[in-house]
Amino acid sequence: MLLSSGERVTSALTAMAIEEFGHKALAFTGRQAGIITDTVHTKARIEKISGERIKKALAEASRLS
Repeated sequence: MLLSSGERVTSALTAMAIEEFGHKALAFTGRQAGIITDTVHTKARIEKISGERIKKALAEASRLS
């Protein structure tokens, strides 16, 4: 968690900046977005990408528009 704190903060700040421009935005970590990697520190390889949470968020946004 500590090592990824910069990426997490940047993701949240980017979403906030996009919202300031009047657009909807959400921030996701890689795992939240459905990107699953092995456990090799600094050289992890992607094992699976599901993207279900992203699809759900896009569908919800479309439904609310």
